[in-house]
Amino acid sequence: MKAKIIIPNILAVLLLGIGLYVCLSVVSQRESEASASRQLKSMSMLFARSEALRGRERLQEVARFSMTKAVTAAFRELPLVQSADEDALTYEKRLRQAWFKKALHTVETVAATLESRGRAPALVFITDRNGVVLARNTTPNACPAGKNVSNAMPVVKRALD
Repeated sequence: MKAKIIIPNILAVLLLGIGLYVCLSVVSQRESEASASRQLKSMSMLFARSEALRGRERLQEVARFSMTKAVTAAFRELPLVQSADEDALTYEKRLRQAWFKKALHTVETVAATLESRGRAPALVFITDRNGVVLARNTTPNACPAGKNVSNAMPVVKRALD
């Protein structure tokens, strides 16, 4: 008689325990997934904000570099005087070559300075006021001289504006 009362009670307790275990594990799993999802959303927002901030910092850094002596010197007149026996075309060609060397040196200086600060740039270039590339520090295929990049690169357009 005692076995008839004890065995059903043990089975009821086991089934109820297993049912509660399954129910609690499912609820716990849902809660942990929801918590992970909330954390992931907040982390992704934080990441997006930090990327935007890093972009603004780089834009400010570029603006600061554009006012440095090394960069502004590239846009000053070159102290080259046309000799009496030199025609105008040769003089202009010599002036363009000298300016290009100066601009290229400026670009390399800026790239090296950024790299020494732990911000190795993929591309550094000088444009005119319309966004046409005048000099760059990488291969010509990356950003060819004479190409207008203000429409292709919104950051350049904003910097020029």
